[in-house]
Amino acid sequence: VLERGEPVLGVELHGETPKAPGIKRDWLASYFPLRSGAGEVVGLIGAVLEVTDRKRAEAALRESEERVRLAVEGAGMATWDVALSSGKATWTPSHFAMLGYPPRPDGDATYGMWRERLHPDDAARVAEAAERCTRDGEPYDIEYRITRADTGEERWLSAFGRRVDQADGPRFIGVLFDTTERRAAEAALAEGEARLRLAVQSAGLGIWEFDLRHNRWRLNARAVEITGARVPAETWVPAASPEIRAWFAAIHPEDAPGRDAAHARI
Repeated sequence: VLERGEPVLGVELHGETPKAPGIKRDWLASYFPLRSGAGEVVGLIGAVLEVTDRKRAEAALRESEERVRLAVEGAGMATWDVALSSGKATWTPSHFAMLGYPPRPDGDATYGMWRERLHPDDAARVAEAAERCTRDGEPYDIEYRITRADTGEERWLSAFGRRVDQADGPRFIGVLFDTTERRAAEAALAEGEARLRLAVQSAGLGIWEFDLRHNRWRLNARAVEITGARVPAETWVPAASPEIRAWFAAIHPEDAPGRDAAHARI
C-alpha cells in the first residue's frame, strides 16, 4: 500500500484477542493509502470486519452438504437442481454416471443432456410431467427408461421432484434412483409365481398359507374344494374366525396330533 499507493482488500486474518485467549477468531481486513493534499502517500487507513460467525456458518454448511452428499451416494441416489429462471442445472456426479456421462467438476448440466437420454416411448410423458411440476407445482413422481450415453444400454430410473419457490427465483429439485435391478427381480418373481400357479392348477393341488405375523390363513380354490372349508378362496382369514376353527375341527381326530405337531415345528 505504501509502496504502490494501491489499496489491498479482503485480507483474511486469524488469531486470538487479549480479552478471549484460546478462542480462534476470523477477520477481513482492507488497507487504503492515506494521501496528502499533494497526492503523496503519507500513511494508510485500515478497516477490519470480524467474520468469525460467518466463517463458522460456512464451515457448518460445508459439513452438512458433505454429509448429505455421502448419504445420497451411499443410498445409490442422484440429485438435480435447476434454476428455472435461467435454466442452469446442477447435477451430482452420480447423476452424470446414471445417464452415462463423464462427471463434471462444477456439476453443470443442461436440459438437452437429460432429454436426449429419454427412451423414445417414454420421452413425451416424462417431459410433460416435468412441465406440470415446474409450471403448476404438481408433484413429480415418475418411472421411465433411458439409454445410457456411453453404452446405449437401456435402464429404468425412478424420479421424485418438486418446484421450490425461493427469494432468488423458483427451482426444480429432485432425486433419482436406478431401479433396473429391482424391476428385473420383480419380473423374475412374477414369472416364478406364474409358473408355480400353473403347476399347482395343472396338478390339482390344494394350497394353504399361514401368515405367522398376522395369525391368519389363506386357501386357494382347490384347497377350499378339497376340504370343504367355508372360506372365500385366495382371501386372508383370521385364525380365530369361526370359519377357520370349523375347518380345523373337520380334521379327523386320529390325524389331529400330527397336525398339531407340524404346526408346533413351524
